[in-house]
Amino acid sequence: MMPRLPQSNTSLSSLNGLNSNVACEKEPQGLELQELVREHWQDTCFKKGGTAMEGNDSMGAKSWLCTGWQTYWKNRWVLALGGLLWFAWDLTLVNRTYLLFVIPWPFFIIWDVLFWIVSVGLCFFCLKLSRGLEAPFSTIFEGFRRWWTVLVTIILLGLIFVAGLILLVVPGVIWALKYLLALYAIMDRQLSAWEALKLSGRITTGHKGQLFYTLLISYGPAVVLGTGAGIYAKICPGVFSTCLGIAACLVAGCVLDMWAACSLAEAYDRLSKAEDARGELDKT
Repeated sequence: MMPRLPQSNTSLSSLNGLNSNVACEKEPQGLELQELVREHWQDTCFKKGGTAMEGNDSMGAKSWLCTGWQTYWKNRWVLALGGLLWFAWDLTLVNRTYLLFVIPWPFFIIWDVLFWIVSVGLCFFCLKLSRGLEAPFSTIFEGFRRWWTVLVTIILLGLIFVAGLILLVVPGVIWALKYLLALYAIMDRQLSAWEALKLSGRITTGHKGQLFYTLLISYGPAVVLGTGAGIYAKICPGVFSTCLGIAACLVAGCVLDMWAACSLAEAYDRLSKAEDARGELDKT
């Protein structure tokens, strides 16, 4: 005689209910789907190095500066090598009044154009390092692949800034902060100059003050060093003032400028991802 199997207490109706619950879990709809998308993008935007960061904190100058410094310090030698470009440009800028007596002015126009093209590639290089991606040093020359777009963007940024200064100083600063991150967007998303400016205008809405603090703390000392060294060299010309100017430009270009570029790269990365998150939520 075969043994009787134990009867299950689970009724057919309860199984059907379980199946319906599983189906609901597999296919979230409406508000549930929006919540899942929101959680996904919060994880994407606000987690750095495996540590979850609060949304408000990650969208502030303190977080951008700290993470930017970590990126710089981790890659300080290769970034210092790239910063030599900005060191050279700072040096020629401080001493341009004297150099114009021995070097024709068209040389400086070509030098400035090449500087800005490589600078955009250097910003893209910092962005890749900030994201933890592999970035060969040759990335700093990526700007030459889109040299025309880079130059148009730089010219438009210059015109916007000058127009703001003509109106008043404050509008010029505000507009410069609004469109500053276009320098990262043209390489990161392969946008045209106008599209990059529009994207920068959208993602910086409500964050211009934090961007101002970021630049003030990281790039501000570089301006002070360069300007102070130039003034001192004019007041007290000599070997000592020349060496002091070189040292000031070296610190400004290889350390402070690179820190600012990494901090702005961090700001662009988080703000652009937050913009993508809003776009995904609007679609749902």
